[in-house]
Amino acid sequence: MIFSGDCFRVYVEDTDATGLVYHSRYLNFCERARTMALTSKVEDQLAQLHQQGLYFVVASIQAKYLLPLKLNDIFTVSIEEVAPHRGSIDLTQKIVCQSRLCFSAKIKLAMI
Repeated sequence: MIFSGDCFRVYVEDTDATGLVYHSRYLNFCERARTMALTSKVEDQLAQLHQQGLYFVVASIQAKYLLPLKLNDIFTVSIEEVAPHRGSIDLTQKIVCQSRLCFSAKIKLAMI
């Protein structure tokens, strides 16, 4: 496990009229957790890469929406490194609320 983030909360801005989280917000939550993890774990290494003009970008995402998050839910986002490759990294991210898996994604980050 690379990162098991702080708890996040679902706000009104994250939901539709039914109080359920918009599908795209799950990706925002994952991005926020990746940013927090990268900043806390490898900030100096990232700064060196950026000085050389190198960046990691999302190359692909396979997402599974399993259970909906609702207004005011408290949840965590975890990140696991599945496989590092030359020039890319495969990650798995999971969103868990009340010990129930709500969302999972396989994400490939590519270096450009």
